[in-house]
Amino acid sequence: MKNKRLLLLIPFFALSACNNMKEIDGNKAKEIVDAIRKKETPDNLTFDLINKGQSGQGKDRFEVDLTYKYQLSTNGYYVMLKGTQSGQKHDVEMYVIKGTTHGEVKYVRYFDEAKNDYVKAVSTSKDNADYETAFNEFTADRIISIYQNYAKANIYDAVDDPWDTRKYYSSKEGELIIEFTTDLKPGTPYEYAETAVSGKVTHKFEDYLFTSIYSDTVSTLNNTWLTDGTVDYKTEVKLALPSDWESYIKIER
Repeated sequence: MKNKRLLLLIPFFALSACNNMKEIDGNKAKEIVDAIRKKETPDNLTFDLINKGQSGQGKDRFEVDLTYKYQLSTNGYYVMLKGTQSGQKHDVEMYVIKGTTHGEVKYVRYFDEAKNDYVKAVSTSKDNADYETAFNEFTADRIISIYQNYAKANIYDAVDDPWDTRKYYSSKEGELIIEFTTDLKPGTPYEYAETAVSGKVTHKFEDYLFTSIYSDTVSTLNNTWLTDGTVDYKTEVKLALPSDWESYIKIER
């Protein structure tokens, strides 16, 4: 399991459900993946993700302990990022809501360590010329792209190392589990500065929709990486801007 995949892993899912699953071959799995990629993304979802672990060593070692949330509804979306990465604190949330009297609105609230306080800001499509790029530094697009990467089953295209075992399971239409197990024996040569020694990664899809990812790995540098993500499409998402949002509008046009 290559280092680049290690950084995307998610905590190992207890696969008791797999006991009743039927293993399928790669051709059948590809049919399901092709259908997954054609499936329209629902306009109602909540994606929760945790990444926790370490990578590298010495001065290049970094640690991550991050929690993400992405919610999508018919009138916009919400993203949240909290935690730490290499000592840097992240505490930010953003709403992007359509259909207001000011057009589309971006509302951001983040913790400013220099001020030791929360900062709020708003940009609107009618009032601000830089609306399209406003608050890009808060990586809302990156959080959404993480979900989309999983939703399109991009892990299916990963290139396995010789010590990786890949299996596919399904028991009904639209269902797929992609399971990777890695077991690097002592003394086995490997190409990368760091790679996973042991662990399991599991991606699950139901009704041709991504529903969970779980992975727990240990690397050649004795670093651990845990990722746990789930998606809820059934609970209705109702998004609204915080009540104070208009206080932060700056008219520029």
